[in-house]
Amino acid sequence: MTELDRALIINENELSQNLNKGVTYNQQIILKNIGINTWNSDYKLVHISGILSQYPDEDMVVVEEVGMDEQYVFEISIKTPDSIGNYIEKLNFVNSSGVTIKEINLAYNVVDLIPEKFTINDLKKISGDNPNVMSQKFFPYKQLFSKDLNNEF
Repeated sequence: MTELDRALIINENELSQNLNKGVTYNQQIILKNIGINTWNSDYKLVHISGILSQYPDEDMVVVEEVGMDEQYVFEISIKTPDSIGNYIEKLNFVNSSGVTIKEINLAYNVVDLIPEKFTINDLKKISGDNPNVMSQKFFPYKQLFSKDLNNEF
């Protein structure tokens, strides 16, 4: 890799996250061209390994020219498995010669974020029976649970 072709991941802190099992997500990867060469349709994002990508055999080509200091957004579709665990998708952003400009690792912790059956006892186990902690931790889910819990937060 030379100064001619360089890339910076703008949203790197968003590339590792907890995801619910058995769901399809769209993941954005925002790259900034910090090299001299202008990116064009000869530049692409290539899937290297991992099982979550919906289209692992399809390279994602840059569809518009991206000059120095400009950004380009790739959006990939991933489907989490029905089993919890840690998963990594490896992608490479390559130039027209196939030389890797940037290696990208998408790290996902697949969890059961919202179980099908979630009871007040589950909340009590997590919060230590403290109703203040329960309402603070689970306030976003209040509407989801309050009808079924027969207990106000």
